[in-house]
Amino acid sequence: MADPKRPTTPPPLHAGPPDVEEGYYDLEEHERNQMWEAIDRHADAVALWYQALTQYRRAMIGGWHFEGAKPGSVELAAMGLRMQLLGLGVSAAKSSLDDLLAGYYSQAFGGIRHMLETFAQCFYVDRNPDASRHWNEQPGGIDAQIDPPGMKQMCQTIQAESEFAFTKVPGFMDRVYNSWHLMSKGAHPSGVGIRQTEGEVETKYLIGATYNPDLCLAGFDIGLFAVGTLLPQALRMTKPKIGPWSDEWARIEDEIGVWRKAKAAALQAAEGMDLEERRKSTPRPVPQVSGDDVKRCRDLFRLRYEQMNRLRRPIPQAESSRKGRDSGVTEAAP
Repeated sequence: MADPKRPTTPPPLHAGPPDVEEGYYDLEEHERNQMWEAIDRHADAVALWYQALTQYRRAMIGGWHFEGAKPGSVELAAMGLRMQLLGLGVSAAKSSLDDLLAGYYSQAFGGIRHMLETFAQCFYVDRNPDASRHWNEQPGGIDAQIDPPGMKQMCQTIQAESEFAFTKVPGFMDRVYNSWHLMSKGAHPSGVGIRQTEGEVETKYLIGATYNPDLCLAGFDIGLFAVGTLLPQALRMTKPKIGPWSDEWARIEDEIGVWRKAKAAALQAAEGMDLEERRKSTPRPVPQVSGDDVKRCRDLFRLRYEQMNRLRRPIPQAESSRKGRDSGVTEAAP
């Protein structure tokens, strides 16, 4: 294959007067500085991510032939859905790395979580093609819509499959779910997500791109698991004839394992002391539930969503909490 063409044009920026472009340009400049910092410190992880993304993109390009499914059948609809989900995975693999390098960890964790969900959804739909309709809008308005299953339900269902391809690895889907759960903590503007605003001074907080070694390492660990192991496996299930890239994926996955072993101590410090225990956890049993239990839970969820979506008055903010909004560093109230 010919050498890849590197980008030859700078990122597009809208030109305007200073009062228009100042905020964006300042944040953009700081973001690029932080990206160089991250690439310099994690060059090995970046190279592995690049390689995995390259092979994934190459395997996605080209014609797709779905065999054994009749036109108009749920099996064909399920195959098409999995192809679309995997296509979104390409975007998530690129954008989550960009955000991770820039120091936008909350957004990066959301993208990595997207890849983990892509794997679970592809596998779930493969085993449950009738459920593929839940990913598309159904006729009949809001009341006729049924949401796709949640991540926990999909992981439990997959782990319970008698023909599950990863049964030789105890707790594999627990690892997928625990990784998703950790990324969910960081993807929301609370808990882990707000750690990127912490600075060296206790009373000062940062805005914009911010390099944090622990958050960056956690993102690389789980992101490489998603882009180097899970997405290739989901693609193999959907498109068995993927050319020579299967061997390359195996090599990259082995190199990611070597990287993870070398960074074991740092990863344990970044993700918590129970990291290895979470990876070795045994599969959780899938509970047996009745139709009445499902209906009751659905009613409770619907009631909860209705309560959350009601309009509420905003909580007044203290004057001290609004200080420094226009500056790059915000000082906390004493």
